[in-house]
Amino acid sequence: MGFRGIRGLEHIAAAAVLVIASAANAPAQILEGERIASGLSRPLYATAPPGDMDRLFIVEQHTGNILIYDRNTEIVLGTEFLTVGGISTGGEQGLLGLAFDPDYGTNGFFFVSYTAGDNSFHVDRYEVSGDPNVADSGSATPVISFSHPQTNHNGGWIGFGPDEFLYVNSGDGGAGNDQGSGHTEPGGNAQDIDANLLGKILRLDVDGDDFPGDPSLNYAIPASNPFVGVAGDDEIWAYGVRNPWRASFDSLTGDFYIADVGQGAREEIDVQPASSTGGENYGWRLREGTIQTPGGVGGAKPAGAIDPIHEYTHSDGISITGGYVYRGPVLALQGRYFFADFLGRVWSLIFDGSAPSMHDGTNFTDLIEHTGTITLDAGTIDQIASFGEDPAGNLFIVDLDGEVFQITGAGPTLGNTDHFKLYKVRTTGGTPKFVKFGPITLADQFGSEQYNVLKLAALGLPADKNSEGVFDGVTHLAEYQVKAVEGTPKFAKISDVRVINQCNAVYVQVTKPASLLVPTAKDLALPPLPPDAMVHDLDHFLCYKARTQSKLSNGTPVAKLPKGMQVDVVDQFDGMTSRRYDLKRITKLCNPVDKSGAPVFLAGDNEGDPKAITPAVIDNPDDHLVCYKAVLSKKSITQNGCVPATPGDTGTEIVPEQTKHTKVLGAFLNNQFGPLQFDSNREVELCIPSLKIVTP
Repeated sequence: MGFRGIRGLEHIAAAAVLVIASAANAPAQILEGERIASGLSRPLYATAPPGDMDRLFIVEQHTGNILIYDRNTEIVLGTEFLTVGGISTGGEQGLLGLAFDPDYGTNGFFFVSYTAGDNSFHVDRYEVSGDPNVADSGSATPVISFSHPQTNHNGGWIGFGPDEFLYVNSGDGGAGNDQGSGHTEPGGNAQDIDANLLGKILRLDVDGDDFPGDPSLNYAIPASNPFVGVAGDDEIWAYGVRNPWRASFDSLTGDFYIADVGQGAREEIDVQPASSTGGENYGWRLREGTIQTPGGVGGAKPAGAIDPIHEYTHSDGISITGGYVYRGPVLALQGRYFFADFLGRVWSLIFDGSAPSMHDGTNFTDLIEHTGTITLDAGTIDQIASFGEDPAGNLFIVDLDGEVFQITGAGPTLGNTDHFKLYKVRTTGGTPKFVKFGPITLADQFGSEQYNVLKLAALGLPADKNSEGVFDGVTHLAEYQVKAVEGTPKFAKISDVRVINQCNAVYVQVTKPASLLVPTAKDLALPPLPPDAMVHDLDHFLCYKARTQSKLSNGTPVAKLPKGMQVDVVDQFDGMTSRRYDLKRITKLCNPVDKSGAPVFLAGDNEGDPKAITPAVIDNPDDHLVCYKAVLSKKSITQNGCVPATPGDTGTEIVPEQTKHTKVLGAFLNNQFGPLQFDSNREVELCIPSLKIVTP
């Protein structure tokens, strides 16, 4: 299967800690999840029939069971939907795939893939019985089967495409390097398209039968398959894959995403556009991702071969689990392709739509890592065998250790449109006063020092500059005043720090620490949260007093903050009323830090010409927050976003009652420093994600 059961991943949990400790070059986003099932035996996949929002079908790998989770009663039914017999249960073998016929509502057909005792790979069709929660176990009809030399690299995903043909993913036959007994030489099984279905993606018409005289083959060849009438097996749709463990079709666009498990160097995501006519070669065994396969079997890229849109090395994981392009009800996740590594890391990205000939491993935007920022009501995500999707586009995570989770919401991502508005706050009368906390060690690229946390200063609320609404209203940044502990090295003044965001590009001089922004949960009147329960429990923002530089150290003049810079933002205190602010001056620079004192983040990015930097690139772990003194604007101009006011455009008056902040009383915030109830008074600053670049 896709995860490397042959390498005993269940027994190397320590490796997961090492992998996750090495930060990826992606920002983080908060996901909210609910555990819907637990106590299962090696769950491997989850899906639902077309249009069925009442049930989720869960595949167990080694029992051969298909279970039903009743979404109305929120329990797993006690009677199995089906138990597939005759499966092999060693390592990566077992019941591997499940797909419901597009016409399941009328014909009751569904399909399973599995490995048998002789290592052979099978796809069979079954039919539901008169009881919709029980299949007819005697209705098995073989669709296709073929021999498989070793026990690993079985592939096993099956699914119907928008064309209503059944796609079947097969691995290269197992072992390593696509070599040895049962592997074609030269080149390996994956490159052999003559009488060899291993290392392929097959495309079958399960409504027809081109083999009426053979009861073991019950399918037809779609006339549009790429090798019909030419050299090559007619069943093949694409080839050159090693172990395409999990794949999916984007339910909106029809694009085909294939996550292919690598060998020793690269894990990859291949994308086939909906317009494809098939025949793609993804390069294995000559290529692993975008590189020549190490170990003596690699070679030049085959003519016309397609590279992945994204890949990662084994410093970030060891076995990719493909997922889905999210098309569910959480608007913040729309269009994002979710994928994972078996060891528990979760990411999402957006495919940039590049033509296949242009694929080079970088054909994506907005890569976000969700590892460690998935808030669950129960359980742990640590062995991700698969994702699942229901007819409404909801996303599920299937964990091999017996749990299934549903993603139910999404919180903030530090991105080019999302800001934090800082409000002055004070503790509500009658609640305990803030207890001084310290010392706490903070490390960023400017240095490592110990600080005492003095008092609560402000609350940073997520805000959205395009007024579309954003965040879950739970995760905030609480700002604390800090003071360096006596005896630690004094902070060294840093000059000529260039900060660029969608509002401005200026040099600032950093003078001294001013405050600490700590991830904080709102509306939780609970005891202090332990650090491991917090979103970004290690990484905070340390704010420094900052002022614009009139000139560089070498005397080069730099423009001051232009007058008339305005920004529209909305947060949950404002409801859906967008407020316009005039930006007056820079007040502080907030640097990412790690509260454990360990090194974190790079010293900065040099993206080249600052004039070429756009808001879209201000979204990575090297980002900072630049806080501007902000006052409510008295004019509403026609332009939106953070732009200079148009000369001569006087705008129209804002309705007076919209210009005043609504006082909020008695809200709760809670982080590792303690729970507090607070009143918010008024806005004081606007913190905007910004990119720090290395001074030329």
